[in-house]
Amino acid sequence: MNDSQTARAGSAARRVLAVVFVAAVLAGVVLVGRQLSAPITAPSVVGMTVSEAEATLAEAGIHITTDPSYADAVVVAQQPIAGDPWTESDGFVLTYTSTSGAQHIRDIGAED
Repeated sequence: MNDSQTARAGSAARRVLAVVFVAAVLAGVVLVGRQLSAPITAPSVVGMTVSEAEATLAEAGIHITTDPSYADAVVVAQQPIAGDPWTESDGFVLTYTSTSGAQHIRDIGAED
C-alpha cells in the first residue's frame, strides 16, 4: 500500500469512527430523553380486577407483571394514587384482595 492509499484508508476509518460516535451520542440522547420524559398520570384501578388493572395500566404506559392466579382478585389500593404523576423510575404498587388474603404487586418501572 502506498502513502496515498494509506491516507485514504485512514480517512475512511476516521469517517467510520465519526459516524459511530455520532450514532452513540444520539442513542444516549434518546435514552436520557426517555428518562426525562413527562410523567404519566396514574389512572385509577381501585375496584378493578387485577387483570383489568394490568390492562388499564398498560394502556397508560405503565407495565406490570401479575400472577395469573390472582387475575380475578380485586384491587383495593394503589400507589401512586390516581391522578398522581408516575415516571419510569418510580415503582407502582397494587394491593388486592384474594381468598388467601391481601397481596402486593410491585413494578420497578415500565417495560422498554
